[in-house]
Amino acid sequence: MKELFKHRWVVIGFALVFGLLLYACNVRELVPHELMLTVNDFPPGWSHDKLIDIPKVAGADARRDSFHYGQGKYWLVTGHQLVVYSDTASAIAAFPIWEKEWYPEVGDWRQPSAATFVPSNPKDHYRLGCTQVVLDIGDVTSCLFLQQHGRLISLITANLDPQAMTLEQFEMALARLDLRFQSWDPTARSTP
Repeated sequence: MKELFKHRWVVIGFALVFGLLLYACNVRELVPHELMLTVNDFPPGWSHDKLIDIPKVAGADARRDSFHYGQGKYWLVTGHQLVVYSDTASAIAAFPIWEKEWYPEVGDWRQPSAATFVPSNPKDHYRLGCTQVVLDIGDVTSCLFLQQHGRLISLITANLDPQAMTLEQFEMALARLDLRFQSWDPTARSTP
């Protein structure tokens, strides 16, 4: 009887582990991988940090990836967080909340006069803001790009400098991502 009881706990343990793994896979499946930025969207010299984070966002599924430029240049980073809400109305309602959180009233987050990128869907809500940051290694331009497209909220944070990525190159990455947003079929299965 003791032996049977011991085996029952092993089976329950395996079932719990299997259930958690299945849940984790399903959460990732709800965030379309093909709508995340990739190294191919950036100029040469950028690397994927291989750290995939699944942040908790109320009422939605999310994924966050990060990238860096060069060796030892820890300040030249880009992050992309993609959030998928259950419907478009929820994403539209969430946009001002994201905007208030990521564009604080302190600081000078303005759209650069040289910026030209606009999402191709006129229904998309978006905001691009950049500010100069003075570091001991020199000046860096920190930019935030927030976009709501259908059920999606996309937040991209990037530190720019002339060697790693210019504003024009950053906007080219945004344009490539926007093309993927526009061709996304929310009923199709995501690719790994």
